[in-house]
Amino acid sequence: IEDYWNLFYKYPRISGGCVWEWKDHAVYKGEKDGKPIYYYGGDHGDFPNDGNFCCDGLVSPTLEPHTSLFSLKKAIEPIQITWENEEKGVILLRNRMDFTNANELFVLTYEVKDGNTTLACGTLPCDVAAHETVTVHIDELPKETNLPCYVMIRTLYKKDMWFAKAGYEASFTELPVKTNITKKEKTANAAISCKEENGILTVFCTQKDYIIRITDAAILSAKKNGEEYLAAPAVWTVWRAPTD
Repeated sequence: IEDYWNLFYKYPRISGGCVWEWKDHAVYKGEKDGKPIYYYGGDHGDFPNDGNFCCDGLVSPTLEPHTSLFSLKKAIEPIQITWENEEKGVILLRNRMDFTNANELFVLTYEVKDGNTTLACGTLPCDVAAHETVTVHIDELPKETNLPCYVMIRTLYKKDMWFAKAGYEASFTELPVKTNITKKEKTANAAISCKEENGILTVFCTQKDYIIRITDAAILSAKKNGEEYLAAPAVWTVWRAPTD
């Protein structure tokens, strides 16, 4: 969906990319095993019907968001954020709104991350007129890290709106940072041994034991310090999602 929106931004006369289905067209029919049941596409005995074509919304029948809604939210984010010059820490802000300066609605926060560790944090100015771009700068970019490094930038509402409270996240962007990743000293490999008998492979590795059926690679047992971690032997299941 992001590819579509980039085309819309590039060519003003292009039209499309509409949210055709906001909500799944299905009817709540109670619960089974603690999970809701919805009827659609012939479940009522109706014929002809649209099959699964009526369950392609951005939210469920009871308005729980599907992942597609988050994809749309990212595609239509009000401020697009990209690197202008990564080596110098220069970031490009593009205001995709039609009328409003970005600083009237939003505040930008950032964190420089080494894996899950925050190395630096702060706020960025976002005085960007509608349809305009500006550059901002971050000084604290590291040259060496222990893990892959990135800058997390969040676009937050600075005041209460009719649909969201102040601090609600309108969007976020992760900008990768090229660093020299420090190599950690390798620990000695644990001794591994195995034995095979009647098509069953048993693998021993320090305090862990695994039992695997060779014919289908099913894991029958996984133990650590003698404690079984599987509720039951693994069973192969193969299911192809239906397509229209």
